[in-house]
Amino acid sequence: MKRKFKFHAKNYRFMFFICTVFNFITKRMASLLRSRLESCSALLESRTALKNLVLSEPGYVDMLFEMAMDSAFTNNHQACWILELVIADQPQLLHPHIDPFCQCLSSIKHESAKRPMAKIAFLLVSSSEFTLKPPQEQLIMDCALEWLISETKIATQCYALDILSELSATYPELLEISRSIIDQRYASSKPSFQRRSEKFVRRHFRSV
Repeated sequence: MKRKFKFHAKNYRFMFFICTVFNFITKRMASLLRSRLESCSALLESRTALKNLVLSEPGYVDMLFEMAMDSAFTNNHQACWILELVIADQPQLLHPHIDPFCQCLSSIKHESAKRPMAKIAFLLVSSSEFTLKPPQEQLIMDCALEWLISETKIATQCYALDILSELSATYPELLEISRSIIDQRYASSKPSFQRRSEKFVRRHFRSV
């Protein structure tokens, strides 16, 4: 004979208490993270201290991802700075966030946020630790092409070229598309982009 489970009022009160405490702690953590991001500077010491805070508590990691992937968040670019350092330190943390990360890339508008996100995107397409689905590759590809042809910062364009170089192993048509963009932009580009372009051409076309 099956025993019926009786849900006593004290069980409800206990669960309510646990949920209340959890929500309180979560809100305090989110408030602290937002405050630290607001005061975070571009100095490596400042960014490293905040990276260490995020890695000290797993709950901070999910919060940081949400803030970095929300282009409407006031301190979105600082969140992207810290996310870059967190992923460089522990790339496995990216696994449960790959799909939303790919989805959000095209919505990132702040120039200071694009470079770290482009670097993370390059890690996704170049590291053997990650296996992307075709739709995810397509999202990264489209974003890299947009970065390459737009007036975004040179560092982001260089990562975009590196991304396309890696993806060309699966999508060979990217080689001619990228070469065409390079030919159009090379003369007017800064030396850093010219050097990256020359590396791309040497790798895939054997001559500059």
